[in-house]
Amino acid sequence: MVSNDTTTCGADQSRPLKVLIAGAGIGGLAAAIALRNEGHHVVLYEQSKLAEEVGAAIHVAPNCHGLLKRLGMDLRECGSVELLGFTEYNVAGDITREVDTRPINKMWQHSWELIHRAHLHTALKELATSTSRPGRPVELLVSARVKEVDPSSATVTLLDGTQITGDLVIGADGVRSQTRKAIPGGDKQPFSSGKSAYRFLIPTEQIANDKRISDFIRSDGYMVIWTGEDRRVVMYPCAAGKAMNCAAIHPSELSDETLRGQENDWQKRGNKSRMLEMFEDFGERLGILLGMAENPRIFTLLDMEKMPTFVYQRLAILGDAAHPFLPHQAQGGAQAIEDGVCLAALLPRGTDASDIPDRLELYQRQRYERSHTIQTYTRLSGADLKDGQTLDMSRFTAYNVGHDEWHSSKAALEKHLALKEPTTRWRTPIAFGPAPGPRQPLGLPLHSELLARVRSECPETSSTLAIRFKTSRTYLQRLLPPGFSYVSPATLCEATISCTTLKGLAWLGGGGYSFVMLRLHGIQYIKQNGEKVLGAFIPLIFENQTDPIITGRDDVGMPKLYAAIEPQHMGNAATVEISWQGCNFGSLAFHEFESTAEPSTNGADPVETKEVSSSTMPSDNGQLAWRYVPAVGEPGKADAQYPVFVPNADPTKYARDATVRKATAAEVHFSAKSWSQLPTLHHIARTLEEMPQYGVVAAEHIVASGVDDLRGAYRIE
Repeated sequence: MVSNDTTTCGADQSRPLKVLIAGAGIGGLAAAIALRNEGHHVVLYEQSKLAEEVGAAIHVAPNCHGLLKRLGMDLRECGSVELLGFTEYNVAGDITREVDTRPINKMWQHSWELIHRAHLHTALKELATSTSRPGRPVELLVSARVKEVDPSSATVTLLDGTQITGDLVIGADGVRSQTRKAIPGGDKQPFSSGKSAYRFLIPTEQIANDKRISDFIRSDGYMVIWTGEDRRVVMYPCAAGKAMNCAAIHPSELSDETLRGQENDWQKRGNKSRMLEMFEDFGERLGILLGMAENPRIFTLLDMEKMPTFVYQRLAILGDAAHPFLPHQAQGGAQAIEDGVCLAALLPRGTDASDIPDRLELYQRQRYERSHTIQTYTRLSGADLKDGQTLDMSRFTAYNVGHDEWHSSKAALEKHLALKEPTTRWRTPIAFGPAPGPRQPLGLPLHSELLARVRSECPETSSTLAIRFKTSRTYLQRLLPPGFSYVSPATLCEATISCTTLKGLAWLGGGGYSFVMLRLHGIQYIKQNGEKVLGAFIPLIFENQTDPIITGRDDVGMPKLYAAIEPQHMGNAATVEISWQGCNFGSLAFHEFESTAEPSTNGADPVETKEVSSSTMPSDNGQLAWRYVPAVGEPGKADAQYPVFVPNADPTKYARDATVRKATAAEVHFSAKSWSQLPTLHHIARTLEEMPQYGVVAAEHIVASGVDDLRGAYRIE
C-alpha cells in the first residue's frame, strides 16, 4: 500500500527554525504569528514597554483582511467596522462625490474593514503569545532594543550587550530601523514627505448630537473626505462605530513650529488652535468638527529612498524598516502584514536552516516590486491637486486589493522548488505545476527516503511475453524516419513484438499497466557528423492506460497509442489479446513453455535454434525512437521532430533476478478490420497485418524485479 503522505518528504520535522524578530509592531507580530503557525520557535524583541500602540485607526483592506483571517483573527470581535462607502467634500463644503462601495466590494473575497490600531495590535499580541493555540507561543521580550545584527550568523546584540543567535533575523523595527543598517546600502534615512498629519479620535455620539454636523455621519460605515489644493481631512469610523478616526493632513511647514522641543518624542503633541487656523477656509462646519479634537497628536509623514534589497544573508527586513508608507492608499499596515505572511509561506514547517538564504532571495523577488509599486501609487494619490489633474484610482485599488500574498508566495515557492529539482518534469497542463510521472514518482525527488521506502514495501516488477521473428527489410523500412536505416543490406531482418505487464509502480501508487511494443532490430541513425548510433527502432507502442501514454510521449518521445491489452497465462501457455472498443485486431500466442522442441512459425518452416546463435545481426546498444510534435494550425508541419536514443538499462538496477521460460511455439496475428471498426487505428492495423513473418527466432516469458523508467533517454541531435 502506498502512503499518500508525501508533503514532508526529506524534511527534518524535529527541528523548527529559531527566528529572532526585532520589533513587535503590527508587521513583526504578524510575521511572528505566521511563523509560529508553521511550527517555528519565534522570539520578539521590542524596545518599548508596549504600554500604548502609536496611532489611532487604520484600514484593513481586503488583501490584508484575508491574511489576518488566515492567522486566526476575527476583526469584528476586535471592533472593526466595514467600509461601505465614502463622501467627498470640497473646500466650500459642497459634496462632490458620494459612492456606495457595497456593489464594488462584492468583487473581493474579504471585506474592507476599519479598526482602531490599538485594538488590532492587542489582538495580534494575544494571538502570538496565546498558550491555547497550536504551536509554541511566541516569546515577547519588552524593553529589549536590538542594537545591531550580524546577518552571517543570524545574531542580534541588544542594547545591554546580550547576544542571541538564531537561524534567521527579521527586522521589523520601524522607519528608524537599526537592523536595516546591517544590509549593504542600508544606511538610508527617512525624510519628510513635505506633509504632516494631526490625528485624533472623536466620539461618534458627540458628532451625532450636534445637529450642525450630524449629517457628516448620516451613513454608517462611510469614510468622509474634505479635499483642498494642498491639504485634506479624512474621517472614518472605528471601535465598533463608537469613535471617528480623524486625520488632518497639511504642509509640514505649517506645523513645524509646533514640533520644536519635541524632536525626540515618539508621540508629538499638536496645537489645536494652529490646526483650526490651517483649515479655516474649509468653512464653519468642518471647523466645528475639528474643534471637537482633544489632545491631537501630530506626525510627520515620512518617506525614504528605495533600499537596494530587503535581504542579506540570514537577515530580512519588513514593513516600515524596508519600505515606509505614506497613508494615502491605506496600505502601510497591509504591506507589513503581507511581508510577514510571505516569509512564513516561504519558510514552511520542515524548512532546513541551510535553505534560508535561498528562501530570502525568493522573499526579495516576491515583495520588492509589489511594495514599491504601491508606494508609487501612494505618492501619486497624496500629491497636491493641480487643475484638471485626474488619477485612475480604480487601477491603484485593483492592484493593491486584488492580491493574496499567501497564495502568491506559496505558488512562487512551489515553482521555485520545482525548478531547483533536476528531475522535475513539466507537461501540459503546466498551470498546475510540475507533473509527477515515472521519472518523478509521486512528485518526489529521486533520492528521497520516502520514495525508497515505498519501493521497498511495494517492489516494482515486470512480466514480458516476447516473440522475435524474421521479416522483410524492404517492407519495414517504410517505418523508418529520415536519417534511420538498416545496418545490413540483407532483405531478411528481425523484429520483436512483446507484451509487458508492469506492477507495483510507485509513480502509479502501486498500480501498473500493460503495453505491446514493436521493435525493429539492426537499425542505425547516422548523425550529421557521420557518427552512427546503433539500436532497435521502436515505431509503435500500444498501452492500456492514459498516464503512461502521455508521460511516454511527452518525456521521452515514444510513439504511444491506446489499445486494450489482455495478457493471460494458462498453465504452460499464454496469450495476449489486443483490441480497441471491443474490436480485437491483434493477438500473440505462446505454447509449451520450457520445452526443448523447436519454436513454430506462422505457416513457415521451423527456424532452428542454431540460426539464432550464428546470427550476423548487430547487437542493440539501446532503443531508437522519433519524437514528433505537430504544429498547431499548420497541417503537415512539425513544431519539433528529432531522433531519441534510450540506452540499455543497467542490469544491476533493473530486470534483476530475471527468470526466463522459452516457448516451443508462438504465433503473431494482426487483422486490419475496417475503418468503421478501427476508425483511428485501421491504417496501423493494416500495416501490421501485411508485415511478412518468415519464422520465429525466439519466444519467451521473462519475469524480473525493477523497472527501467527510461530517464536515460536523450535527444541525439
